Amino acid sequence: MNKAMTSQAAALALGIAMLSACGDLAASGDASGTAESLSQLAPPADVKILRARADGSGCPPGTYDANISGNRRSLQVRFSHYDLERRSDFQTRNCSLMLELEVPAGESVAVKSLLLSGYTHQAASVTSKLTAIYTFLGGGGVGPGAVVTDNSLPEFSWVLPGPADGAFVVRDVVEEGRLTFSKCGSSTATAVVNTRLLLSDDTRSGDGYANVASVESVGFITRSCASLDAGAPDAGPPDDGTASTPDGALL
Repeated sequence: MNKAMTSQAAALALGIAMLSACGDLAASGDASGTAESLSQLAPPADVKILRARADGSGCPPGTYDANISGNRRSLQVRFSHYDLERRSDFQTRNCSLMLELEVPAGESVAVKSLLLSGYTHQAASVTSKLTAIYTFLGGGGVGPGAVVTDNSLPEFSWVLPGPADGAFVVRDVVEEGRLTFSKCGSSTATAVVNTRLLLSDDTRSGDGYANVASVESVGFITRSCASLDAGAPDAGPPDDGTASTPDGALL
């Protein structure tokens, strides 16, 4: 665990710089890049993060530290318990990060981006995977005006096959038209970032360890509710069940 945290801290700044410079950097064949800039990870100036809390098998009370910036436009969440060590063919931990947001009048908000960091040490037979689903307490929709169930919400996943050893950063930028927006008519909304870490080994013989050390950033985008009232077309749910194309870098 000490090695994991030391390696992660030493490499995180380098990894963020690499992702910012290279939109097509990926750690596996099913994770293609985007041309989005890391500058888009900051929330719009008029969206403020009021409170942050987390819960789940990877982030029970007392095992995470959520720090909101003074201007309430950004946050960082560090975890001490969000890790897995291979003991069977399949293991998983999850964390739900709940962010209470101040939303500008007449607008709705969506999670636009997510930046995670962590560490992994895994044999050739071991695979690690990170997934995330973005939603809102009280419901939300994919695209303007759409209302969906949890089972149809867009998900991103980043898969890292073994062998691998080192810190990593993963960036997800949600594509336009597949954004899950909050409901209109409220000055606040609670965004829920549901993440899950999986470690699998069909042989049940390889060594494996992985952690999510931190959420480095959650970005947002807003949309005018007036455009919905004017009859903007409904984007509808994604046709392939995926939301976005994450970047990942093993450092």
